[in-house]
Amino acid sequence: MSRDTANRIPFGVQPYKVYVALLTQASSAAPTAAVLEDSLGALLTFARTSAGIYTVTSDNAILVANKTLVFCWQINNASNDRVYVVSHLRTSTTIITINTKFQDAAASGGQPADDVLSETPFEIRVYQ
Repeated sequence: MSRDTANRIPFGVQPYKVYVALLTQASSAAPTAAVLEDSLGALLTFARTSAGIYTVTSDNAILVANKTLVFCWQINNASNDRVYVVSHLRTSTTIITINTKFQDAAASGGQPADDVLSETPFEIRVYQ
């Protein structure tokens, strides 16, 4: 029996370009990124649109539909009985929007909130 090796990726080679960072945001400032890895080949700019709403803008159209994955992990803060929710959306080939909200344990919905991102893992993968 032979193995089909035509679609295999060589060991150590990633089938995607990646950006990995730890995001921190405070008060009314834009998020800052402590970059851990960056092979995207694009300049990313972080901005704050309003409370709890941030954009990541690429200087070129690399965020291709059906080839881009974004990971931004949720953080829970048990010290104040609130659940913080982090969500994200690829809104175009150049923009990712990040939303942060808090929700009291007894409430429904959620309120946009700043000061949620604190060394929050963030990753963009663009498959080739």
